[in-house]
Amino acid sequence: MDLGISGKNAVVLASTRGIGKACAKALLEEGVNVAICGRSSEVLENTLRLAVIGFAKTLSQQVAEYGVTINNIATGFTKTERIENLIVAKSEREKKSKEEVYQGMIKDIPMRRMATPDEIANAVLFLASEKASYITGVTLPVDGGYIKSTLA
Repeated sequence: MDLGISGKNAVVLASTRGIGKACAKALLEEGVNVAICGRSSEVLENTLRLAVIGFAKTLSQQVAEYGVTINNIATGFTKTERIENLIVAKSEREKKSKEEVYQGMIKDIPMRRMATPDEIANAVLFLASEKASYITGVTLPVDGGYIKSTLA
């Protein structure tokens, strides 16, 4: 059964109303800095990330009257096992030390380091808290200052 765009919007809106304020605050969409300052080699990924940002922005407007907030977190590099594996692979491929690869990855980050998972979690917890009850429809960069745009 094809609902079409307006049918899908109605399903999302009805589902979100049913979730209720307490649960809906946890509906934080995950974006990444590439969505705001995309890389030319990732056309499909950038398009999908921007779609998530647009979806969250639109949904936030549709559910705001119910006290529901919808926001995105745009993460930069985060020190995870996946990133560690990427560093090792790039180090082997380019015949560089892991430290050289790491330094190359963080050179454009003003804080000169990657985020920790706890720092990302803290941003999510803030947006899901009562302290952020009037913040909705935003994409919050948690990237150590990587995004240089004044519009992000």
